[in-house]
Amino acid sequence: MAKGIPSKRALDVLNRASEVKSEIDFCGEDGGLQKEMYRFAEWLGDHLRLELQREAWEDPVLEMDAEGVALYLHAASWQLPDEEDEYAAFSFFWPNLFSEAPCVQLCLPAGEVFAERGGLLTRLRPKLIRSGFTDSYEGEGDPAPECPLWKNIRLEEFHGESGFDLDSFVAAIIDGFRGLMEVEPLIEDAFRSLPKKPIPVPSERHLKTIAFLDTECEGSGTERRMTELAIVNVAYDAEGDEVVGILEEYCMNFGDALDTTRARGVLERADFIVAHNAFVADRPLVARYLPGAEKLPWLCSYRGIEWKRLLGVQSESLQVLMGKAGLRYQQDHHAHPDARDLKNLLALKRKDRTYLGRLLDGSEAES
Repeated sequence: MAKGIPSKRALDVLNRASEVKSEIDFCGEDGGLQKEMYRFAEWLGDHLRLELQREAWEDPVLEMDAEGVALYLHAASWQLPDEEDEYAAFSFFWPNLFSEAPCVQLCLPAGEVFAERGGLLTRLRPKLIRSGFTDSYEGEGDPAPECPLWKNIRLEEFHGESGFDLDSFVAAIIDGFRGLMEVEPLIEDAFRSLPKKPIPVPSERHLKTIAFLDTECEGSGTERRMTELAIVNVAYDAEGDEVVGILEEYCMNFGDALDTTRARGVLERADFIVAHNAFVADRPLVARYLPGAEKLPWLCSYRGIEWKRLLGVQSESLQVLMGKAGLRYQQDHHAHPDARDLKNLLALKRKDRTYLGRLLDGSEAES
């Protein structure tokens, strides 16, 4: 008889194999624990704004992926001019696989787009170091460059005989955010000093109006019901190949009644309507509620751009494309953030041509 091989601990695990697998599945990506962490982060965002007396800040931004769950809080004034997804933020990150401790983080845009980054870090680093923050990474690999300073919240410090001390854990997170609040005036000053980008005079540019559209629905087939509709009309400079800015928006959220007059007006003011998987999903659904909309000029960003050749992806889903392009993707799968995400993605340039320009090139070739 083998003795001591495997060890008693290994034999115990083998004896509880089904139970252990269940625990591993619960802790893994898309497992029950990650979903619980996401719900905790949702609650935490509103709780922090209340505790910090910053209810006027932007709505919390939540992200969940294979790495874990991240919560971002920021003031509207911390956003770079004409850079919708580039802003400074205070963040809480809870890693999914427990290879690292949860942490409170300072997040800043990269130096290529935020010229004040280096000077700002020089001014605020000593203050945050004194508050217990660090820029010394303990794990394998490299820290995320967008988070130059952080404070670890180690889970083992909240273990007790009666279970995990959640109240103390939340108090430690709040304490970390209070440390970040000490440098809020420095961040405000840095963003206030940024030069304002001049708005081009429309008459000097050859502008087209592009409607980025997304829908959400329930049911299938003839029972399919539109529950959300978002239309984001932007000005596109065809000559300069640049999305200039948002002109108007219409959004029907879940539970809202559709304003057919307004929705139709926003659509009809566009030169093109762009949706991801337009011809299979969005156009037929919109046409059921807005008859005649199917006759407007629609373009499909899912099939109309050679994503696999340009980005080397295996999937053309909006989430995959956003991640490959280095953009933040809103994980709540609602029409309005998806329409704005599509706009942000297609406004990017690849080999000196925006994805929107490539899509329009294809439409002209077909006409």
